[in-house]
Amino acid sequence: MATPQTFARDASGDLSLEGAGLSLTTTLRDYVIAHIAECLSMFAGEWYLDTREGIPYFKIVSTRPDMALLRSLFRRAVLAVPGVADVTAIALVFDGKTRTLSVTISATLTDGDVLTNVPYLVPWIVTNTGAGAS
Repeated sequence: MATPQTFARDASGDLSLEGAGLSLTTTLRDYVIAHIAECLSMFAGEWYLDTREGIPYFKIVSTRPDMALLRSLFRRAVLAVPGVADVTAIALVFDGKTRTLSVTISATLTDGDVLTNVPYLVPWIVTNTGAGAS
């Protein structure tokens, strides 16, 4: 089976630009890491071709989000990513003061590779990104 591909991401999660254009992922590991980031950043209903795709952030995020529900939704989203065989851990840290949700995922891939503690920041909740922000 051919390795699936998506646009590669740099260390900050932005699209990776090589030379004059976008680059593609070359390994299953890179593909899964990038695809999980795409899944976690998509709002439910955002994609017009399938409005069932995405996480229903508007319905569940509040000053005290339901962490068990978020963990369950993230687990289901990650398991739906091609190349993921099992999700071994999902850690969530919500900082109400800065309104940030950090997600750390560990998973086993279909080729036997193991992702350990891959961090994601849910970008739609972030209102203060650090230096210079007030």
